[in-house]
Amino acid sequence: EGMMQSGKWKSAYDSSKALIASGSALRSDIFVHIRICLELGRNDEAWNLISPLYAENPDDDDILQSYVVVLSKTGRSAQALSLINSRLPASSSRMKSFFYYRRSFLDASQEDSLADLRSSLIANPRNADALFRLYEIYYGRRDYRKAQYYLKQVVALDPNNAEMRKLNEELSKLIK
Repeated sequence: EGMMQSGKWKSAYDSSKALIASGSALRSDIFVHIRICLELGRNDEAWNLISPLYAENPDDDDILQSYVVVLSKTGRSAQALSLINSRLPASSSRMKSFFYYRRSFLDASQEDSLADLRSSLIANPRNADALFRLYEIYYGRRDYRKAQYYLKQVVALDPNNAEMRKLNEELSKLIK
């Protein structure tokens, strides 16, 4: 976790790969390894880890989330979108929030992305990923007040995150 947070993805990969190979890896370790693989562009390895898990248990929320992310990141956007749309109506609010957030990356227009992100927050107002994505979109549009509105919520959810606090300070200076 520490290596991932400090951006040392190769070191994290080596440690994670050794843990997976040892046979003593927990299920959560596999999800961490998948994330590391995706960060390093080792998409085939991520796909080969998540595919059998999803085939065995397609209704497990953690597996489903990882599967959707891997689909999206490995160029299988149409499959990801189809899966999201089919699962969305009967999902729990936690999963609805996740599905809307992930679908926002697959939308054809920025307006559709904004609508999905708002739906994500309706399902879970504390979804920091959706809040941060809204910050990014509004920052990109140079709508700094709206960007700050969403970034402040991210900071409130994780006040110890120095990176988010720094972004907020820089944005405050930009607005003044």
